[in-house]
Amino acid sequence: RYGVQVGLCTHESNAEYLREQLEDQGYFVTMRWENPYYAVIVGRESTLEDARTLQNQLRQDGYDTLIVTL
Repeated sequence: RYGVQVGLCTHESNAEYLREQLEDQGYFVTMRWENPYYAVIVGRESTLEDARTLQNQLRQDGYDTLIVTL
């Protein structure tokens, strides 16, 4: 599975804020601890092609992105 990382935050509160913003826009969002950062990841795509489509949508919404494996 693939997701699109839209943020790495040192403070959990910042990651939570970003997560809430994305959820308000209708995205499925998870957070995961990657010492020393909280990664904010959108989606749970089964193919790389679907992840690229999601990545393009997020970039159009103004986010910096990186496709990651889940």
